[in-house]
Amino acid sequence: MYCLSLDYKRADGSLRSRFTLTKSGILALADKIDGGLVALFTCNRSELYFECRPQEILRHLPVGEEILSKSVFYKEDAAVLHLLRVVCGLESMLLGEDDIARQVKKAYLFSLEQHISSGRLNLIFQNAFKCAKKVKSETKLSKSATSYATLSAKCAKDFIEKKQLAGKILLVGVTGDLGSVIAKNIVSYGYDLTVTLRSGRNMGTDYKTIAYKGRYAALGAFDVIITASASPHIIFDWACCKNSIRPNQLFIDMSVPFDVDRKICAVSSLVDVDYFKALSSQNNTAKQNALKEAEVIIHAQLLEIKSILAKHSEGCQLAILSNAM
Repeated sequence: MYCLSLDYKRADGSLRSRFTLTKSGILALADKIDGGLVALFTCNRSELYFECRPQEILRHLPVGEEILSKSVFYKEDAAVLHLLRVVCGLESMLLGEDDIARQVKKAYLFSLEQHISSGRLNLIFQNAFKCAKKVKSETKLSKSATSYATLSAKCAKDFIEKKQLAGKILLVGVTGDLGSVIAKNIVSYGYDLTVTLRSGRNMGTDYKTIAYKGRYAALGAFDVIITASASPHIIFDWACCKNSIRPNQLFIDMSVPFDVDRKICAVSSLVDVDYFKALSSQNNTAKQNALKEAEVIIHAQLLEIKSILAKHSEGCQLAILSNAM
């Protein structure tokens, strides 16, 4: 197995946003290469796990030299070890975060359902999830982990309290994994939450709702605007916002590619996923002992995976879902 990785350590959000594929793009790439493929795109990392030769994936990957120069290739044992560290939260900006295991599982299940994975990748990923569960249950690495959903909600809370605002919050992207958790955190603070919905969708919750297409008209009514959409395009454009926004507003852009036009900074406050690097460093300091324990578990799992792979041929038929899932 190989891994091509571009993460927050090597590139900012603007550059990372240029290394991403839609679901149809992932399927198109898988169709052009030999062997399995799992594609992981989160707010902090863009990664491809694959079995073909690196030259083959590069031939069909629509990214430029600037991105490739910042990316890292992992091969065989190093690729498996990297996956284990990623899924256990050791490579996360927020050390030990739980969200990444869910995101990796979602990416893997997409490949599984679309039949673009492979027996070898199935074995590796299923054992990676097994390792993540063990790290979570046997160490304190994630006990004080703060997710991006928690951080963004707290950022909104701090801004509202500092500015002594009414606490009206607009959330775009509530139907996604990150957005749904952000919404729960906002509600737990007791703030007035409104979410955007596209026509024909029904939340089935007590959130206030407005039509997505009416987001610009309603913009001036909110103190904090949080975006966590999967849109490949800007959803708050400067030209459409400049007459509605005000200085005592905060935009929290949790999306990659970005949802919010950076020109908005001329009037309103804006933070994005890169902003949370400084916040996460404080969270990480207290976890160094747990980190050592997690490393021991991960390296033991790596040896187990190598042993299992050695007993199976390339064409072995593996169980689609295991207890590790």
